[in-house]
Amino acid sequence: MSDFVYIVDDDPILRDILRSALLHHQNLHVQCFISGDAFLRDCEDRDPGVLLLDVQMPGSSGIDVLRHLSSEPKRFETIVLTATGNIAMAVEAMKYGARDFLEKPFEVDQLHRRIDQAFEALCTDRAANQSKRKAMALIASLSVREREVLSRIADGQANKVTAHELGVSIRTIETHRAAIMNKLAVTTISEAVLVAARAGMLRSSDVAETTDESVYRSGTNHG
Repeated sequence: MSDFVYIVDDDPILRDILRSALLHHQNLHVQCFISGDAFLRDCEDRDPGVLLLDVQMPGSSGIDVLRHLSSEPKRFETIVLTATGNIAMAVEAMKYGARDFLEKPFEVDQLHRRIDQAFEALCTDRAANQSKRKAMALIASLSVREREVLSRIADGQANKVTAHELGVSIRTIETHRAAIMNKLAVTTISEAVLVAARAGMLRSSDVAETTDESVYRSGTNHG
């Protein structure tokens, strides 16, 4: 399967140089665009990949393209192409999600290294997104009450406190805990909490403070 590189630059000579330098590198599939507007047209149908993006172009600038992409789920790792010394523009681009920047002119080996690093980052992002989607699907299988119980478990709340606040018996809370572990396909409560964290159900600080299995095992902390 080819990895996609999208070259967006209004300079036809530079587009050809970049395309020639990349065509036979790591089985890349290279597509060129003469403007930011041309790239954004039907952008949602493009495969994820690495974007080589000129900053200063007629119509939509590189910054405009990045602003547009920042409003969508991330599918591209962007390397901004800038004129020598235009660091301020590169920094502005990185504020809108660009991964890296290259000053023109640059060496082919340097370009290849940056492209390879961008694809490594893209693979990491894909894996994280897949993990999040899987976790979200698992959390969606829980009932509203089970999600409420899981949230309280993540806070380190004892079974008897949860039972009291929800107006049910401790046995009912234990039944919910067992159902949560079964539906999430985990064997420990700490694993259940991590699934919730991956799904975005918890703050990262909650997870850092509450993934000690000894806290959950008996459900008797905090009173």
